[in-house]
Amino acid sequence: MQSFEGLSESEIRRRKKISATMKKKIEQKRKAGLRKYWAKRRKEKAEKEKKEKAEKEKIRKQQAKEREKIRNRKKPGRKKKTGPKINWYKRKKKRLEKENRVKKDTHLPPIKFKVMMCRNGNRISTIGKYRTSEEAYEAFNRQKEISNAVVFPRQFRIYDKFENSIDECIIIEKTDSGPIMLRNEYGKLVEQRTDIEGWEIIDKFKCNVEETFWVWGYDNRSDRKTFTWIYDEMVIGDGFGPYEFKRIFIYRNKLLIRYDSGELGMIICKSDYDSSRLYNELQSKTKKDKITQVVFIGDRSRKCPETEKLEKELMELTGWNIKKLRMKNTTYYGVN
Repeated sequence: MQSFEGLSESEIRRRKKISATMKKKIEQKRKAGLRKYWAKRRKEKAEKEKKEKAEKEKIRKQQAKEREKIRNRKKPGRKKKTGPKINWYKRKKKRLEKENRVKKDTHLPPIKFKVMMCRNGNRISTIGKYRTSEEAYEAFNRQKEISNAVVFPRQFRIYDKFENSIDECIIIEKTDSGPIMLRNEYGKLVEQRTDIEGWEIIDKFKCNVEETFWVWGYDNRSDRKTFTWIYDEMVIGDGFGPYEFKRIFIYRNKLLIRYDSGELGMIICKSDYDSSRLYNELQSKTKKDKITQVVFIGDRSRKCPETEKLEKELMELTGWNIKKLRMKNTTYYGVN
């Protein structure tokens, strides 16, 4: 115990104050050390518990894997069949039924019918090949509907010469019965023959094919136009103004449309007969639709001052010479 003998009161108070402060610091250090110790112990305990838990989980997974392996292990011996058991008598009966079963023919029947398009007695295309007469006649009747819907039928063809175009749709059948007799357009029975051995014509009809025209400004082969297009785009167009008129006339095998703006539209037909047919059909169509602002002038092919003036205008438009311009059909430069 500290002795304060021989010391003044102020010295005694100073020493007591220092002693109290030291005790407080010592106590604080002791408590801090104690907290650090218990924190370390708790951390060690938590790590130990975590390690034990991980070890237990590892053991559990391993045991579960072993159980799954045992469960999926193939049992020794023959595998048992599911379902009800079949006795020997039924097994034998089923086997005999399987042996005596008649095999079904899974092959499709052969193609026995063809629908084809012919022009002037020559084949030009095959519409389809069929296994039954019902399918063939369905396609045949469909071609009849297409033929009946034609507005301006084709009557001539040009290949190496100018001739009538006779288009027919036929059905041929693979048969050994020989040539078949069919009635022609006059009702007379005529023997039908083909150039394909073993195939005979069983039915046919004369069909209509839509005529196409060369409109100046479009390609004369790949972009030919129909009667409906000419009527809708060139004759009717976008309609008429209150004082707007169109004049239509013929020059040889060309049908010309004069607009109020002075422009000239030209449709080149295969022959002068086709240009007359087109002219008459357009006139009938405009009358039927009650269009009064289209004037039909007639034929301008006769030699006169107006025709000479028209020919000069057409030569400037096309760049053709007078000989080509005065052609009545498009076969002048064809191969004979």
